[in-house]
Amino acid sequence: KDHFPTSLSYPRPFRAEKATAFEAGIETALANKTVRLAARVFAYTIRDYQIERSFNASDYLVVNAPRARSTGGELEVSWHPAKEWTLAATFGATDVTLREFTDPFTAKNYSGNRAPYAPDYNANLSATYRAPTGWFAGAELAATGRTLYDESQNSLFASRAHAIVNARLGYDSARWRVSVYGENLGDEAYDTLIVPGVRHTAPGAPRTCGAEAVVKW
Repeated sequence: KDHFPTSLSYPRPFRAEKATAFEAGIETALANKTVRLAARVFAYTIRDYQIERSFNASDYLVVNAPRARSTGGELEVSWHPAKEWTLAATFGATDVTLREFTDPFTAKNYSGNRAPYAPDYNANLSATYRAPTGWFAGAELAATGRTLYDESQNSLFASRAHAIVNARLGYDSARWRVSVYGENLGDEAYDTLIVPGVRHTAPGAPRTCGAEAVVKW
């Protein structure tokens, strides 16, 4: 039978996380520097990977996975088809695996499972226009892959893949800037955090529209 402590309010020590990291990347410019490309890859070997736990509103602790591994990469592309325009795209993917981990409270072995809190991928598409007269406009599509929030990989504690659209229009001068904006224009419903131990979620912001004025000095 699964057993959890009734009170964890006393301090419970945990080990420091240590990582051996390998990173590599390349950047280049093409077409008279109107196109820029960047690619990066990484691989981390992690000892005592820290996993956060909450069992109720006040009981919180950190447990260590003896071994974990994180690998992934990122690609960035930007293009200036004209002086006023910037088009950009980024994509990153990460695989974080618990290579050795047994739950200290349930004795269940989760070795080989994906670590919590790491989305499958992140992606962004954006277009920005800035006129010499000071007018500007921009829009972006930001996508996040499925994110697990429990090392058991229980689908009840996973945030599904989602994408949100943001936009902004305004005027910028040397001394002031005014703009109107809209965030999550599609009113996409998603979670930014899930805490399995207390079955709480933190929902993402709904459709939000507003205006902004800035004075510079």
